[in-house]
Amino acid sequence: MAVESINPSVDVIQQAIDSYILNQNKAKLSNWQLFHHHGESGIERAKILSKWVHRAAYSEEQLHILLYNFIYTKSTSAISNQLLSIAYKTQPKLVDINTIKKEAKKLTEGNNTTSSLRTYVKNARDSISAGYRYIKGTGFDKLFENNNLRDSLFTIEEFNLGEAPTKTSKTSAHEIRIYKSRDNLFFMKPFERSSKEYQKNIENGIAEVVYAQIWRYLIGERASESKLVINENNQIIGICSRGLIGFKEYGKMTDDEKLKTKGLISILVFVYLLMEDDFHIFNYGQANFGGESYFAKIDHDYIVDKWNILSKDSTKFCIFELSRVLKSKNLTGLINLLAANSRFSPGSSNTFLLRAAHAGRASLSDRKKTTTSNSQSAFFRSNLATLNNINEFKSTIDTIKQRCKDLKINLLEPLQTQLSIFENKFENSKVSIKKAGAILNHFIGRMQELKNSLD
Repeated sequence: MAVESINPSVDVIQQAIDSYILNQNKAKLSNWQLFHHHGESGIERAKILSKWVHRAAYSEEQLHILLYNFIYTKSTSAISNQLLSIAYKTQPKLVDINTIKKEAKKLTEGNNTTSSLRTYVKNARDSISAGYRYIKGTGFDKLFENNNLRDSLFTIEEFNLGEAPTKTSKTSAHEIRIYKSRDNLFFMKPFERSSKEYQKNIENGIAEVVYAQIWRYLIGERASESKLVINENNQIIGICSRGLIGFKEYGKMTDDEKLKTKGLISILVFVYLLMEDDFHIFNYGQANFGGESYFAKIDHDYIVDKWNILSKDSTKFCIFELSRVLKSKNLTGLINLLAANSRFSPGSSNTFLLRAAHAGRASLSDRKKTTTSNSQSAFFRSNLATLNNINEFKSTIDTIKQRCKDLKINLLEPLQTQLSIFENKFENSKVSIKKAGAILNHFIGRMQELKNSLD
């Protein structure tokens, strides 16, 4: 249960408890990290702690002592004495000494592993003491700086990419040629003009360009930009993305980097809104923006390839469910919603069989192992309910309400104009912009529906 409290500390701690209770990674013999977790005893302990956190909310000092005793002291007598003190202060006529002693003993139980209640609460508590000063100094405005779509072009000349590619990457499903200019790297997926798929590749390419621009409308430069590449004969020869400065994939980030980098929660909201079903650990990470590191997203082609399937599945990525979670302002609800709908999510490990298949593929080729492990998801879950993440979540909700106003003027018409320019420029090539238009209209509709439901 998410709590709108006059005491923000209670809200953060309660969300940590919710995150523990609602974690869908159930206890199992095959995973020692989760073996202790989510048993009836653990759930009971979490509910007891939740009750006393709310009763201690009348005093920041009492709340601090309660959490300290739970995390560090783990003494039945110390916790029992404090619970009695809180009880006499808040409900003096309803004090049951025997029940309080039993609940105090229950709070001393459990362990300190990554997926334990104690770890969830400790991480949340630590974020409160460190977070107030940090958040006041930085804010979240930079997470949502959007670019001017009216100045956006859908194509780029090959000579503007810089030096001819001297390196080819085969770590993705497609061959990628890497160009280097003075200030940027460009990653190009070539289109073979002799291929039967050439026309289809262009149509998918322009659809990907539009989809990337929708992402950039919501999170600005934190989403990589896609453009079709044309040669000196004005022929489309591929699609490219501009490299993000200092980009480091999530799969290569240290735990400390993950904790200190802002912006993942907002991206996760938009992953669901924009139906991104290929959000694996190498398609997002940290990048440098004006000297600061924020989470960013790359690679926007999956939805285009799977559009005929994803666009017709009304049960997947349901806007009503997203609206319900955003209204509750409960982070765990968002992560569980993603886990139930997305192939990849930082808060949900992939199945053993899929992880084994990816490991086998990686050992036989240059392809990366893109699955999420149990340890990665456990770490993410235990650090989910922090003051920083909760404030970012709330800021994202406010941004949706603001950014989804006047969608026709700010998003639809600029992209439609660019599509018309593109179609006229390449009219002799008989390029269809039908899929691009369908994707644009589909997400305009989803964004409008979400905004209306939140108003």
